Amino acid sequence: MRQAGIVVFTALLLAFVPVRPAAAFTYDHEVLPGETLGTIARAYRTTVAQIQRRNHLRGGRLRGGQKLKIVSAAAVPQRRRGVYIVQPGDTPAVVARRHKMTLSLFARLNPGPRGRRLRVGKAVAVVVLKGRPEGRVSGLVPVASGPGFEIRTPARAWGTTLTSTRLGEVFGGYAATYPEAPPVRVHDISLPRGGGCPARVASAGP
Repeated sequence: MRQAGIVVFTALLLAFVPVRPAAAFTYDHEVLPGETLGTIARAYRTTVAQIQRRNHLRGGRLRGGQKLKIVSAAAVPQRRRGVYIVQPGDTPAVVARRHKMTLSLFARLNPGPRGRRLRVGKAVAVVVLKGRPEGRVSGLVPVASGPGFEIRTPARAWGTTLTSTRLGEVFGGYAATYPEAPPVRVHDISLPRGGGCPARVASAGP
């Protein structure tokens, strides 16, 4: 009975996983030379109009170093200005390729002789990719235990309203189908503002 319940629970869990949460990530973006509202919107999977409204922009002109607030439903890696210390054998082309930049972008970030003749030990500006998004998630609510499941740590069990509703539906169906089966223990989902929780979501029994 218990094994059958776990199988059914797994199938039900897979049924709700693809649902996209309605959370929002807020990013602080520094405009890099050559970037446009269009390229920035595509990178953050949002729209030009949303960026303009959020930042009170009337036109499409941007300047290098300008700071923008961007809200997106997607968790995306960010390209940011960083510093690289020149190593023996480095050339502008080598450094640009290493940081997945175009040579023209490297030249715009490092105008003048610094961008043409690299001296070992000196710092040059580059673009770095932040693998983990640093956006903040908004719109989360605490997820409470219900029929068929128990929340292990309430302080680390926050999710969107849709997530909470679907958990209730999935585990409620599990409890109704297997009333004698032990409740599923739901592990960490999210912190109140997102992030910081392990990958494991649930386990059956105590």
